[in-house]
Amino acid sequence: MPSFDAQIIAATGGRFVNGLTGAIGGSSVEIAQTEGDRPLTVVLRGRSMPYENPSWEGEQHSKRTFYPGNPVGTQQLLGPREGDTSLHGMWKDRFIAGTILKNGDAGAVQSALEAVALFNELWRSGKQVRVQWANVVRSGIIKKFTFTPQRVQDIAWELDFEWVSRDDEQAPRATTEQSAPSGQDLFRRQNELENVAALAPPSAAQELNAIISQIDSIRAQVSTVVDNLRTVEAVVNAPAAILGALQSAVNSLVSQLEDFRQRILGPRSSARDPLTSRRVKGDYTSPTAAGRRGAPPSSSTVQELQFEIWCRSLGQSAGALSFQLQRLLLDVLARSQPKTAQVITVRQGESLYSIATRFYGSPDFANFLAFTNRLTTAAVPAGYQLRVPERPTGASSRVEPLTDRQPEVGSGRCC
Repeated sequence: MPSFDAQIIAATGGRFVNGLTGAIGGSSVEIAQTEGDRPLTVVLRGRSMPYENPSWEGEQHSKRTFYPGNPVGTQQLLGPREGDTSLHGMWKDRFIAGTILKNGDAGAVQSALEAVALFNELWRSGKQVRVQWANVVRSGIIKKFTFTPQRVQDIAWELDFEWVSRDDEQAPRATTEQSAPSGQDLFRRQNELENVAALAPPSAAQELNAIISQIDSIRAQVSTVVDNLRTVEAVVNAPAAILGALQSAVNSLVSQLEDFRQRILGPRSSARDPLTSRRVKGDYTSPTAAGRRGAPPSSSTVQELQFEIWCRSLGQSAGALSFQLQRLLLDVLARSQPKTAQVITVRQGESLYSIATRFYGSPDFANFLAFTNRLTTAAVPAGYQLRVPERPTGASSRVEPLTDRQPEVGSGRCC
């Protein structure tokens, strides 16, 4: 009479169930390093296969936001991600021969302890691996390797994988698009301004103390802006008070930088003399003209040129810092505040279905308009002031039918 194992083999077409000789649907699992000078490839087959079919899962990651006072949220899709996978099984000395291949060598692993040493090497290397089971391919790392000896000859094992891609997909290339400025960018611009101030020529001695004092004040304001920025980034759906504090700090600093630039370079229209209008007493001779006459430029001319170059460099650095501040504020407000819904006047013969088609491209959003305006009917009288928000991301197109009853006077009317 055939053994129990032989009966199972015959019933499953040569494949055991629950990992006795391999998981259903795949004859082997290949784990290959894709990094390093001498990548390692390990193939599990036969009785060294996992006990159960691996679970290959994925999910669509998204960010859902509900703004205060608005019962309708927004949804930002972040893209699909592959769920982690765990494989587990049992290595036994009496069945392991020829079932674990190391770089194509079927005789490299002859015991359960050798298998443990091999997978410890794979796991500890931290290199990215490509795993293939049947027609399923994933790339990632071995996050965790666990082995539990029942005895020296029989060792239970478990491999946890964290995936970054599937089906040999390539990672996206780095983008050349400029990212929004951060707090570090602001400090970098501030340091550039201070470095320019440190290169002050001797002729700027009488103004230097006042300029340094103003630059110190600017640095304190930059620190305030960065602190407010960190608060905004740490709070989901930052309230208006926090955003207002950031906006106030940025506007104050931009105004201070503009005053600083006017002191250095002069305002576009002002009777006040800028620093660059100061001239060293004596005849002014252009260095170019002096060179044409064969005489070197005078020391006063050189000092004047050095002073003006320094002032222009200060003004340029202050302008760059001001530009970064305004870009940062616009980016934060764009990410933190929803777009304002427009208000339209309903025309004769229009209904919520026709308005939804006009603004959203589908009459199925009529219930969204009704919900936003607290209406219970699709028939809206001419002259009604209707709020039309931005189309909700990921909104379902399935709606409940609306009645044709006229809305009550004053109900849901947007002011």
